[in-house]
Amino acid sequence: MAIQRIACLSCGSSSFTRNEQNHLVCDHCGSVFSLKGNVCGHCGTVNPADTIFCNQCGERMKRRCTVCQHENPGNAEYCTNCNATLDTLEFIVRRYQEEGAQAREELLRSKEADAAYMAEQSERLKEIDRERLAALAVQKQEQQRQERIMMLAFVGGGIVLLLVFAAAILLRVVLGGG
Repeated sequence: MAIQRIACLSCGSSSFTRNEQNHLVCDHCGSVFSLKGNVCGHCGTVNPADTIFCNQCGERMKRRCTVCQHENPGNAEYCTNCNATLDTLEFIVRRYQEEGAQAREELLRSKEADAAYMAEQSERLKEIDRERLAALAVQKQEQQRQERIMMLAFVGGGIVLLLVFAAAILLRVVLGGG
């Protein structure tokens, strides 16, 4: 944040920084200078205090922090209030990366929740399938039992019919001779 192209009245140095009171401090001898207005960090021209762009070179005199809205000198790279970068493109990239990281974390949480839900549903469907197969096995056993009963009834009915038929023939032979 060194300010160039103006000279220290004490030592002649042209390298300055700003202190907390926004005064110029010579980097060589430490002399403090109070100016009426703002010094352009690009060309060293002293401009009125409310100037947004330098009257000499057109450079921005103040930069607003996109994080805390603090007004910073035009040549500041980082906010003097919160230390956030004042480069808009870098801010956009950092914000995009932060939002991307948040979105990735959200997607991971969502994916994990979906996987847990799918595993739960899979287990529930497996249990339903086991119950269905058990019910089908019981139905099959009941069907086989009923088929055995019907087979016994059919065989038993056939035997009874044979006996009745044999008894009728035997009666005819005994009674009628013929």
